[in-house]
Amino acid sequence: MVLVLSDPRYGSNLAQVDATVKKHEAISADILARTERFEDLSAMAAELVRENYHGAEAVSRTEQAVLQRWRELLELLERHRTSLARLAHLMALLREADTVGHTLMEMKAQFQSEEVGRHLVDVERLLQAHALQELQLGALDDSIRRLVRQGAAAEGPPQPKQQLTQQLMQLEEAYD
Repeated sequence: MVLVLSDPRYGSNLAQVDATVKKHEAISADILARTERFEDLSAMAAELVRENYHGAEAVSRTEQAVLQRWRELLELLERHRTSLARLAHLMALLREADTVGHTLMEMKAQFQSEEVGRHLVDVERLLQAHALQELQLGALDDSIRRLVRQGAAAEGPPQPKQQLTQQLMQLEEAYD
C-alpha cells in the first residue's frame, strides 16, 4: 500500500484522475478499517507493561515502532488524498474551461451568421435569438471570470497547472 500511495502518477485526464481517486478511497477504507487493531495492540502492550511481564520493554519498543509506522502510513494517506484532490480540481477546471471554450466558438459562429430574414416574422425570430445569445454570452462572461479566479487560486502539479493557465488565457482571448 505504501508503494501505491507513494506513486505520483495519478493520470493525465479527468477520467484517469477520477479512477485514481476511487482507488484511493478503497485503499483508505482498507487502511482505516485497521485502526481498531492498532488500538487493541496498544491496549495489550500497555497491559503487559503494567503487569510487568517478562520482555515488557521489548514489547513497548515494538509497539512504539509499529505505531510510528502506522502514523507515517496515515500521514502518507492524507498527503496522497490532498494531492489527488488538488489534481482532480485542476482537471475539473480544465474540463469546464474546455466546455466553455467550445460553447464560445459555437456562439461566435452563430453571431457571424449573415442570415437577415426575408419577412418581418423571420426578423423578429432572429432578434429574439440574438437577444438570447447575448444573455448566454453574459453568462459565459461570468463563467470565464470565475474560472480564471479559481484557476489562479488552484494548486497542483506544475504541468496541469500550466496547461490550465494557458487554456484560460486562450479562453479570455477568444472571449475578447
